[in-house]
Amino acid sequence: MAITLRFPLVVSLLVCCPFAAAETGKVVLSTETMWRTRLVFEPKEILLKDGTVDHVKLKLKENWRKVVTVREFEPVKLPFFRVPTETPADWMRPDFDDGDWARAVGPMLLDDEKRVEWKLLLLRATFEVADPTKAAGLELSVDYKGGIVVYLNGRELTRQHMPKGILGLYTCAEPEPKEAFLFPSGYLGMREGWRKPFPAWTNMVQARVRHLREVPIPLSMLRKGANVLAMAVRASDLHPVAGGYRAFRDPFSPPYYSVSWFHAQLLRLELRSAGGQVRSMRRRPAGGRRCLQ
Repeated sequence: MAITLRFPLVVSLLVCCPFAAAETGKVVLSTETMWRTRLVFEPKEILLKDGTVDHVKLKLKENWRKVVTVREFEPVKLPFFRVPTETPADWMRPDFDDGDWARAVGPMLLDDEKRVEWKLLLLRATFEVADPTKAAGLELSVDYKGGIVVYLNGRELTRQHMPKGILGLYTCAEPEPKEAFLFPSGYLGMREGWRKPFPAWTNMVQARVRHLREVPIPLSMLRKGANVLAMAVRASDLHPVAGGYRAFRDPFSPPYYSVSWFHAQLLRLELRSAGGQVRSMRRRPAGGRRCLQ
């Protein structure tokens, strides 16, 4: 029996900017498509004041509401782990056997205080092209947190918020800007008057979401029949002011954290065929399914 995973949908999705209203054509793949997925767990990596990156948590030295710089924290080393310990380097190739990967629909890796060490999210989905010469107008758009690398049929299509050059499987994404953590006043915590309209909070949350927009799919990368779109969504190193998960957080219920938000998330995705020549793969697979909430 096939098992379907459903990741929680929470307020994080509200900060996604809608894809352009002018977009037309058929949606071939989307966040709601069934994806083969693999999660890799590691302790969070924090960018320290000396420029190094390490698996640590930062212990507060002062009231969390007044924290501004990393100098107000004391690093505490965390034991390293990685689960699963190994992932094949050819995971993005079209002939890779992903039969033992979980099958899931998105949005994926939204805020949940029970699991915070997501290092890497790998995804694979297949779409059919009857005639590659007539498939012009395919474009990919993604909303995400962290960094992203996209492959089509085993070849890199694009990357964003990732280092240049050859990437290791566990390479971190570029750090989020300080504006994604701090209010304009320079503080991390919610201030008085938080129940009123709070543009500063809205702006800070929106600064955490990154966008890949309307990336064209070259016809030369397509092939007749099955085509495999694969993606790696990688966590960013935490900015020093982040402090690490549970070092501190807003004194309210989730998801009102100012720092305890996941740094690897897939919020929304669309592969769209402007001319409609490529068949949509958004229908559910046949057979029994068990949904895990």
